[in-house]
Amino acid sequence: MKMPHYSGWLTLSVLSVLLLLFVGGLYDCHFGPQSAWHLSRETEDWARFGEYIGGVFGMLAFIGVLVTLNLRREQLDDLRGQFPLSELQRLLASASQSIDSVMP
Repeated sequence: MKMPHYSGWLTLSVLSVLLLLFVGGLYDCHFGPQSAWHLSRETEDWARFGEYIGGVFGMLAFIGVLVTLNLRREQLDDLRGQFPLSELQRLLASASQSIDSVMP
């Protein structure tokens, strides 16, 4: 499993910023007309905004956990595939040492 290149991280960063702007835009379109497009001085409005952002980023965090678990599973599968090879190499090295000790 290879780590993503720099361009992969750059793409992920750009997509994250675009997603953030999109989510903020959706919120603004939904609640903006109610406040005449001004920042509210009401704590209830800010509480709704906090709940909205918390829900969106909570969902994104959960997706991040699922992606991380999937990557870890792939890494474990790769390691399981390498284990028989390393065991075979160890046995061959042991056999080679035994042969070398018997041969003058």
